[in-house]
Amino acid sequence: MKPHLSARTCARWVRLAVSVPLLAGLLVLALPGAASARPARSWSFHIDYTINPVPDVACGGFAQTDVGTATGNGSLFRQGVWNSNECINIVTQPGVLQEDHGHFTIATRKGTLVGAYDGTGTPTGVGHLRTAATVRLTGGTGVFAGITGCGNALGDSNMLDTADNHLDASGRFGC
Repeated sequence: MKPHLSARTCARWVRLAVSVPLLAGLLVLALPGAASARPARSWSFHIDYTINPVPDVACGGFAQTDVGTATGNGSLFRQGVWNSNECINIVTQPGVLQEDHGHFTIATRKGTLVGAYDGTGTPTGVGHLRTAATVRLTGGTGVFAGITGCGNALGDSNMLDTADNHLDASGRFGC
């Protein structure tokens, strides 16, 4: 004859059978590297900015600083202040402005995001350039400490109205 289990013993075995896999799952999530196995989240932001190009032979044309506002999608930030600097090389590719060694910061309530970019500006009409760049998020302060990411940016630069410049950037974290 087989021994009979009481209802109380059966209930204990059921709780144990449910809790062991749950605890194992929580342990896996807590292990280092487990977070990197999750799919990368995306980020995006839009900037409206003013350019200030200054002739600079070392840059092959101009050194440029940009100041403006940044609006994020929420995964990075909601609102911030954009500051950047770059070299605009007009010598390497005639008819194309090469954006080299670009660095930016976006100051927000929760810290400052830091990044870098390189790209091109291609004439699209009188005084306008279509800008395209590769963007890298490289860290920062506050909630941005240790952040990394990669992506692309597209925009319009108005060389006749230095305050009329716009750019949209998007990408993913962890690359």
